[in-house]
Amino acid sequence: MRPAAWLRWASFLLLARCTQPCPEGCDCIIPDVFCSDEELAAVPLDIPPHATNIVFVETSFSTVGTRAFGGSPNLTKVVFLNTQLCHFGPDAFGGLPRLEDLEITGSAFSNISARIFSNLTSLSKLTLNFNKLEALPEGLFQHMDALDSLQLQGNRLQTLPGRLFHPLGRLRTLNLAQNLLTQLPEKLFDPLVSLQTLKLSNNALSGLPEGVFGKLGSLQELFLDGNLISQLHPKVFSELVCLEKLWLQCNAIKHL
Repeated sequence: MRPAAWLRWASFLLLARCTQPCPEGCDCIIPDVFCSDEELAAVPLDIPPHATNIVFVETSFSTVGTRAFGGSPNLTKVVFLNTQLCHFGPDAFGGLPRLEDLEITGSAFSNISARIFSNLTSLSKLTLNFNKLEALPEGLFQHMDALDSLQLQGNRLQTLPGRLFHPLGRLRTLNLAQNLLTQLPEKLFDPLVSLQTLKLSNNALSGLPEGVFGKLGSLQELFLDGNLISQLHPKVFSELVCLEKLWLQCNAIKHL
């Protein structure tokens, strides 16, 4: 980029930042708000009304209070990366009717309320990677019919409720890799009729129920590598008529 062009661009960015009110500890280039001040004590109350995306990186506050974003109904994306979050108040994400993308990655929380996402009916992508989740309550995804991508990689999940995924008929990507799963309920994935990618890599699965993938007729990619599987039922993959890629390496399978 020529010096003159770069100067004009830098001036534009500076003007954008100066003319938009911005919460203390954050930078704003509307529609984006970026907060990375370790001294930030809570989700700001004065998020600009025209902001649609807000990102928190390495902030130190530990709680998202009740309806913390209630004054920012235009937000479509909320991200927390490597923060100290460990508690969410009742209806923490209430008042966000347009929210489509929510990510909480690299935080310290180990449990979560069944109703925390109950009002996020427009959400299409939910990422909860590399936290310390030990369990997920049944009903957690109730009313989240629009969900397309669910990322749960790198937590401490050992078991999953049999009806956990019941409302998610539109889900296309599910990532459960790098957890501590030892077994899967046979009908766990039955509601996921649109699923195309399923990642179960690097868990502790020793076997698979015969019908566990029986309703996944749209599945194209299945990752089962890095488990403890020693044998497979002859029909365990028989209904996967669209399957293109299957990963089974690094298991204890001696023959197929």
